[in-house]
Amino acid sequence: MLPVVAVLVAVAFADGEEAHERPYVHRIRLLDAKRDPITPDSTAPYSPRQTCSGTECHSYDTIARGMHFDMGKIRMADDWGTKHRNEPWHLSPGMAGGFLPTFRRQFAKKQNASAAEIDMTAYEFVQACGPCHPGGGVMELDRDGTRYDQRMKQTPGLADTLDGDYHKARWHRSGVVEVDCLLCHAQWPYDNDERKAQLGRENYAFAATAAAGFGSVAGTAAEAGPPVKVQYDPRLFDPQGRVTLDIARPKDRACLLCHHVPTLKDGERFKHRHSANIHLAQGLVCVDCHSGHIDHNFQLGRKLHWSVGGHGAAHQGHEQASEQTMSCEECHEASHLGAPLPLHPGFPRFHFDKLACTACHTGPALLVKHGGTQPVLSDLSSSTPQTAGHEAAYPDQQAPWQITYHQGRDGLLRVHNCQVPKWWGNRMADGTVWPLFLREVAPAFKAAAAQIQDDDGDGTPEVNTGAEITAMAAALRKGLEGGRFATVQPAFVMGPHALWVEEGEVRHAPAPQATPLCIAIAHTVLGPRQALGAGGCTDCHSTASYFLSGQRLLNDLNSQGRAKAEPMHAQMGYPRTRIRLGAVRESLVKPLGLLLIPLTVLACLLHYVLFGPKRIHRDDPDDELPRFSTFERTVHLLQLLAFVVLAVSGVGFVVASWLRDAIPQIWTTSWMEAVHRGTGYIFIATSLLLVLRWLPAAVFRRYDLQWLKIMGGYLWLKGEAPAGRFNAGQKMLFWLLAAACVCLGLTGLLMALRPASLEGWVGWAYFLHDLAAMLVVPAIIGHVYLGTLANPGTLRAMFDGTVTRPWAARHHPNWLAESGESKGDPS
Repeated sequence: MLPVVAVLVAVAFADGEEAHERPYVHRIRLLDAKRDPITPDSTAPYSPRQTCSGTECHSYDTIARGMHFDMGKIRMADDWGTKHRNEPWHLSPGMAGGFLPTFRRQFAKKQNASAAEIDMTAYEFVQACGPCHPGGGVMELDRDGTRYDQRMKQTPGLADTLDGDYHKARWHRSGVVEVDCLLCHAQWPYDNDERKAQLGRENYAFAATAAAGFGSVAGTAAEAGPPVKVQYDPRLFDPQGRVTLDIARPKDRACLLCHHVPTLKDGERFKHRHSANIHLAQGLVCVDCHSGHIDHNFQLGRKLHWSVGGHGAAHQGHEQASEQTMSCEECHEASHLGAPLPLHPGFPRFHFDKLACTACHTGPALLVKHGGTQPVLSDLSSSTPQTAGHEAAYPDQQAPWQITYHQGRDGLLRVHNCQVPKWWGNRMADGTVWPLFLREVAPAFKAAAAQIQDDDGDGTPEVNTGAEITAMAAALRKGLEGGRFATVQPAFVMGPHALWVEEGEVRHAPAPQATPLCIAIAHTVLGPRQALGAGGCTDCHSTASYFLSGQRLLNDLNSQGRAKAEPMHAQMGYPRTRIRLGAVRESLVKPLGLLLIPLTVLACLLHYVLFGPKRIHRDDPDDELPRFSTFERTVHLLQLLAFVVLAVSGVGFVVASWLRDAIPQIWTTSWMEAVHRGTGYIFIATSLLLVLRWLPAAVFRRYDLQWLKIMGGYLWLKGEAPAGRFNAGQKMLFWLLAAACVCLGLTGLLMALRPASLEGWVGWAYFLHDLAAMLVVPAIIGHVYLGTLANPGTLRAMFDGTVTRPWAARHHPNWLAESGESKGDPS
């Protein structure tokens, strides 16, 4: 009956909301862990397990297996890391039991031989990591599947054992943290700060009650004294002892209670004053993409977006989640939830064979455009679980996080947040470095502090020189002897190597754990006006571009206290020459080529005004000479039309990204490329035919030198301008076009086909293609001007194939003479 009433009430109060946004009003009794109803006089905390589960409601056990609650517990075992990764310190593939040196804490095994093997117990995990986990899993049940508080009440002496679930624990006083349904589903202000405060006081079972606002909590389980009690707010209960709860699917507010803080859980907590998430601006919420079912296994990001790199990273995503979110392409090409079809005007299609959508359309693109020096993640110390007192004793900071670009398993470049490793471990016989506990490293750092200097001048001493590594290794060896390792050999994982001291010398070797930890970034989605490339090709293709020329950190500090880095393009496999060519092409060749077009038109207009046309005053229209055959005119016309299409579409490539709001939607990159490529084949074919046809007439003769001396009489220089069938200027244009045709044809084919064996030459192809086009287009504009306005009577030769004899005598006297002044075909 309750579900029916809830739905009816929800519909009645919907007020026009979308169905998926309507709250489901629950009027129910709160139950405690014993299933006793909560009344205003009760002192026990309410139990989400008992309140929300039941035959008529939800299956708590099904929900508790969801990814946010299980966190890898279902596969947790002391030997999981040994069996699956040859890294014994991993107890599971998830956050519960997995390990990252960045967190500096290791989840304790269930069975331990000594206290030296225990770092963070399940009890400590709740305090350290509980504020960002909604309960259940390792926060509720031990590794045998029993509630901690129940077992500990039955066996109080467990706190004195070496059991990683109970060592030094007070579960019998604190209670457990059940799955807190209201943390995500409450539609009233949920006080997450109060929840954190209660967890900090070890009032684990009381955190959900206080955060939901049901009442106030008095006392603390962390200290011996009176039992912790709840004082409920009587105003919340109706005469039947029920409370009214507005429940709905999670809003972003609930997700951001955990996912906005700077941690490594998902690889990104990007906040920037310039950022504007276009998905949020269009009304999307987190669960539109990360939807789920009653089992609460939400769709995760694409596997290709998960972490890459080493240094012992366990966080590969939640393996129990069987589904992934839709990809950018799947969503936009299917217009899912009204997503527009991206046109990308001005972007060559091959970019999409190299770049993932997130490379340009995620928040870090803004930082890349502004220099890219800021890390996406802030310093992790505020969210990293620490051992009390040890952080201050061990101030050696981890390497900074940095925006970098890496190829995924599909070969596409994605933006990542990366950190080079910098941590201490113990080198085992097989070369594997077993991470040390922070409580093992801190005393050694304190003992060696006098020998550790501040080499980089940041005010904090750091270990990086051979002497400092030797001193720290000696201090660690002293502290580790007789402890949990049979063989003690301290090693420092820094940059690409593991370093250790042997026979008084610092030795090093590459180590899988020494590769950077890189986590792909896929959120803070930017629209076309903010994405990388919105400012033109120079957003990437310039010597100042962080995308290609930014420095990727390889080692935080070397022995001289300086960071070692390499440019981004080196990691992508592109040589420096290719990057410089691209920068010159985008910043110089393209703008200059565009500028030459109006300058050439202006020069032609000035010439016409200053010098006027070469008119023939005694022209006899009946005295005609054949000049060009039908074949020549046809091929020349096809060549001209092909050139016009190539020039317009080529200019379109340059300006389309600048004028994307002003051009028709049909003017997309794919359309332009298809037209440009097809017309290019026509241009190559017609140019080859004309070269073969006109080659004999294009050979330079001695009299062409005289034509060049007076510039054909087009300027202020006067005199006889001898010329054969083609004058010297036309011959120069012929050879220019012949060379350009070869260049444009070969480079165009290379750009279109992009054979893998010639990939290294593609950069040169683009550069030479644009350079040739920059020379040809103004030359053709000048040729058209001289063949029309500047020389009346010339254009007819390309239509009816004839010219008048006076015209020939004026412009091509040698050709007329060589024809014997006959009325035959001088050509």
